[in-house]
Amino acid sequence: MSSPPSSSCFYYPTLLAYVASTFAYVINPALAANGLYTAIIIVTLFWTGVLVSARGMKAVAGLSSAGLVLGTLIPGVLLIVFLGQGNASAASMEFSALLPPGPASPVSC
Repeated sequence: MSSPPSSSCFYYPTLLAYVASTFAYVINPALAANGLYTAIIIVTLFWTGVLVSARGMKAVAGLSSAGLVLGTLIPGVLLIVFLGQGNASAASMEFSALLPPGPASPVSC
């Protein structure tokens, strides 16, 4: 059973807005709050996806393979090299950091 078409109406723009704002932090963090930038990225990525899909399954498979390499393998190798050089991880690897901290103490007024 597939989801109704209306769910895609909200999913794709939301996902693409996330991608646009995440990519903005790489270039210039101020772009993340720029609505025009976000709209241009959303429309560009959406129609690029439509055009790739229109070329057929072979094109989609190629895009999927490229996404695996660019989105998983290369960042993974870079992370291993970064940590291998003795740099600290942003995520604490201690047992005490496994669970989030408890609730803050109540503030009395």
